Amino acid sequence: MAKQPRQLETDYMMIVDTETYVQNGRSYVFDFGAVIINLNTGNIIPGGELAVLLPPPGVDFELFYNPNEKDSESFWHKDNISKRRNDYQKLYDTGLRSIARPELVNIWVRDHIASNTHPRPIIAAYNFPFDRDVCVRSGIRSIVEGPLAWEDSTESGFCLLNRSRHVMGKFGRFENEYRKFVNKNSYWTPTGRPSMKADHIAKFIGERNPDYVDEPHEALGDAKFFERPIATFLRKHKQL
Repeated sequence: MAKQPRQLETDYMMIVDTETYVQNGRSYVFDFGAVIINLNTGNIIPGGELAVLLPPPGVDFELFYNPNEKDSESFWHKDNISKRRNDYQKLYDTGLRSIARPELVNIWVRDHIASNTHPRPIIAAYNFPFDRDVCVRSGIRSIVEGPLAWEDSTESGFCLLNRSRHVMGKFGRFENEYRKFVNKNSYWTPTGRPSMKADHIAKFIGERNPDYVDEPHEALGDAKFFERPIATFLRKHKQL
């Protein structure tokens, strides 16, 4: 049996998600989304939601895609870049997204993690090392200024992917159930392991939760509809 993880000493979490563009071979934040939730209820606190676009000014850029993706129908295939750009344009045109600078994101994050605020959430992301690196590279340094977590911490953020592997992976509490789900949906990696993608785990949880939404990948939607239910599921089962 896997060792029971220590629970966080807070009931609040700021879940950050990013979508990126590539410039000179390096990834930068194009789409930043975050929600601050009560882990026990899953509710987003008042004012605890941010969604902005951060395109590089005056420079042509290319959204991230997976060069190894063979399926042209896949979301991450190069052929889908044009549709993804159009979808972002619609979000902007309808007022659902605004263009911002990294400084605005830093102000919002720091306002919510300041030591004299309540609740003071721990900062988390599904793959925290990735989101941390692209945020810092893009000028969003506030993501590494939050309160420390337990063994899943990387500098100052909590990695939901690490904890999900602990729970869904080998010897984890939900290993057998999750493997059956993966087998039913053919969610195996090329090396024959169960996929640990956030949308797959959220769908596994969603079979027990009628509020599950299979949404197109954008930062706020991923944080709200994929990573938020993962975090609350882990807390419900005393894994967070």
